[in-house]
Amino acid sequence: MRLNQVSDTELFRSGDGWYLTSTQQIDDRDENLGFVVVGKQIDFDALAEMNFGRVDPVLAFLDD
Repeated sequence: MRLNQVSDTELFRSGDGWYLTSTQQIDDRDENLGFVVVGKQIDFDALAEMNFGRVDPVLAFLDD
């Protein structure tokens, strides 16, 4: 049985800033082999530097 493709990106608030995670499903031809999850901690100072002085995230999506 093959699962639907799982691909997700989430942004969570943490004590030191924000934590960005991305999950991607890994498939073989006939079966699901597992998942890869990666994350990055973005502290408030780094986010403010990238974000024109704002410490809360501003997200923009272009296309699909």
